[in-house]
Amino acid sequence: MSDRGSQGSVPNILPNEDGSNARTRTKSALMGLSAEHETPARVSRALPLYFLAAMAVTSLTLAADTEPQQWQRHATIGIQLRESGHYREAEVLLRQALDEASQDDGKAIVLGNLGSLLIVQGKYTEAEQLLQRALRLRAQDPGNRGMAVNLLNLGQVYAGEGRYADAAAVLQRSLAIAEKDSDRMLEARVRNSLGELARATGRNQEAVAFYSQSEAMTRTAAGPDSPDLAAVMLNLAKVYTLTGRYMDAEPLIHQALAIWEKAGEKSPRLAAAYNSLADLRLRQGRYQDSHKLFTRALGLTEDLLGSRHPDVGALLVNRSAALDHQRRYAESEADLRRALEILEESLGPRNPRTISCLNNLGLAAYYQGRHREAEELLTRSLDWKEKALGPEHPDLAATLTNLGVVYRAQARYADAEAALSRALAIQARSMGPEHPNTAGAMMEYAQVLRLMKRKQEANQMEARARAAALHNSKESFTAYTVDAADLRQ
Repeated sequence: MSDRGSQGSVPNILPNEDGSNARTRTKSALMGLSAEHETPARVSRALPLYFLAAMAVTSLTLAADTEPQQWQRHATIGIQLRESGHYREAEVLLRQALDEASQDDGKAIVLGNLGSLLIVQGKYTEAEQLLQRALRLRAQDPGNRGMAVNLLNLGQVYAGEGRYADAAAVLQRSLAIAEKDSDRMLEARVRNSLGELARATGRNQEAVAFYSQSEAMTRTAAGPDSPDLAAVMLNLAKVYTLTGRYMDAEPLIHQALAIWEKAGEKSPRLAAAYNSLADLRLRQGRYQDSHKLFTRALGLTEDLLGSRHPDVGALLVNRSAALDHQRRYAESEADLRRALEILEESLGPRNPRTISCLNNLGLAAYYQGRHREAEELLTRSLDWKEKALGPEHPDLAATLTNLGVVYRAQARYADAEAALSRALAIQARSMGPEHPNTAGAMMEYAQVLRLMKRKQEANQMEARARAAALHNSKESFTAYTVDAADLRQ
C-alpha cells in the first residue's frame, strides 16, 4: 500500500498578475542575505504536484528598484532552506519573518509558507491553525490567488489527517478561484491535487480524469517539454500502476524521463522518475530490475541532497520492498534501520512517515521469524499513528492487517480477528466495503476464521475478497513504497 502522497511541497513563484515572472526579482532578496546565510544549492523538484503552488506567491515579488524588507529576505531564504531539506533552519527563519512582517498581506504570505513547511514535517494541527489565520487575513479579497494557494495547502492538511470530505470541500473552493485566474497553471495544479485526493481515497477513475485535465492544461500553458508536465505524467502513471494498467503507465514514465534528460538536468526530478519506474517493475514482479532502479534513484539523490536527506530515507524504504521480494531480508532490514535513523533525525520520531517505516521494520522482523519483535514494532507503529492521525485514519488499516498476520503466526486468533476486523471497518469507512484494497485483509481474516473452525464465515469472507480483488497478490502484507518526496508531505 502506498503511503499518502504526495506530495512534497515545492516552492513555486507564480507569475504575477501582469504575467511577468517573479523568479528574477527574488534574486535580490537571496543575494541580500548571502553574507548572513549560506544558501544551499537548489534544484527544483517535480515530485507530486500536490504542492506546486504552495510556497512563494506573487506578493513576494519585488519591483526592480525596490529594496527587500527584512521579512522578505528571511522568508525567501527560509523557502530555499526548506527546499533543500533544512527544515529546522527554515522554520526558524520563517517564524522570524512572521514576527517581522507588519502588514496583513506580508503576514498572510509568511503564514502560508510556514504552514506548508509544517505540513512537510507532519505537524498538521499547527499547520491548520496557521493556514486558517492566513485565510482570515485574506478574507477581504476572497478571489485572490493567494487565497487559492492557502486553500490548496489546507486541503493537504485535511488529506494528511484523513479528513477527505473536508479536503474535497476546500480544494473545490480553491478550484473556483483558480478557474477565474488568468494563469492556467494554477488551475492545473488544483486539478492535480484533486487527482491526488481521489487516488488516496481509491477513486481511481476520478483520479485519472483530474490528472488528465491537469496534463492537458499544463501542456497548453507550459509546453510539451515542461518539467511540470513531466510531474503530472508521473502522477498519472502512478494511478495506472496502482490499478494494474502497466502498459499505460510505462510510456508516461519514459516520457517524463525524456523531458528531464533532454533538459540535461540531474536532479531529484530524475530520481522521482527512476523511483516510479522502479515501483512499476516491483509490481510487475521484476524485482532485480526494481532493485537496480531504486539504487540508481538513491545514488542520484545522495549525490544531490546528501546522505541524511529525508528523500534518501524514502528511497531506502522503497528499495527494502524489492529486497523483501528477493528474500534478502537482512539487507532489507539494514536499509529500513538506516531509513528510520534518517527520518527520525530529519522529520522527528512521531512524524507519520517515520512511523510508517516502523511498519516495514515490523514486516522485516516477521519475515525472519522474529514474531515478538515484529509485534512490538507494529504495535508501536499503530500507537503512534493513532496519536498522530487519529483512530479512524485509513493508514491504520495497513498496520492493523500486518499485526493480524503476526498474531495469526503466534496462534493468537482472537487478537488476530480483532485487528483484522478493525482494519476492514476502517477501510470500509474510507474506501467502501468492497474496494479492491480491502481484499488482502479479507483473505487474512478468512484464514483466521478457518483456523478458528468457523468454516462458513471463512468461505463467505473469501468470496467477498475474490469479488473485491482486481489484482490478486501472493502476499497480503502491507509494505509502503512512496514517491521520493512523499515523506516530506
